[in-house]
Amino acid sequence: GYSTVNFNAWPTFSKTVLMILTFVGGCAGSTTGGIKVSRIVIVFKKVIGEFKKIGTPNRTIAVKMDGKKIPEEMFSKVSTYLVMYIFIFLGIMLFISIEFSDFTSAFSVVSATFNNIGTGVGTLGDTFDYSSLSNISKIILSISMLLGRLEIFPILILFSPKIYKNRNYF
Repeated sequence: GYSTVNFNAWPTFSKTVLMILTFVGGCAGSTTGGIKVSRIVIVFKKVIGEFKKIGTPNRTIAVKMDGKKIPEEMFSKVSTYLVMYIFIFLGIMLFISIEFSDFTSAFSVVSATFNNIGTGVGTLGDTFDYSSLSNISKIILSISMLLGRLEIFPILILFSPKIYKNRNYF
């Protein structure tokens, strides 16, 4: 990513808001990484619906998006995606943290690659490039970019032995 300003000089609050927004990513169907706005809206509406049910647990609340009721199966799929997203993010961050001396830089470099946003904050700021990282970190971050860009499930399906079983590809 190109930068026009040194955002490492910004206040911590501004950098925190910037890092939080990197997780939102783009809209559904976008080639950007991140969680996607539609998934965040679905989770937010489901949480609001559950809060409404606290006083009346037998109440049925239809959560709608674009005027259509969201089926319960969709909540399950979105929840599964979010849990996998968090675990993969934390796993990548665990490996990358070996190379960085502070949490902010490790978090930022993984967020930059997994969410496909370009630059980050901390050591990864606007003047940093990835050339100083070790080869293993570059490989892990490249996998992180693929997982973020192509989504998690299609990449995991590639490594599923079931799709290759009983098939003659060669």
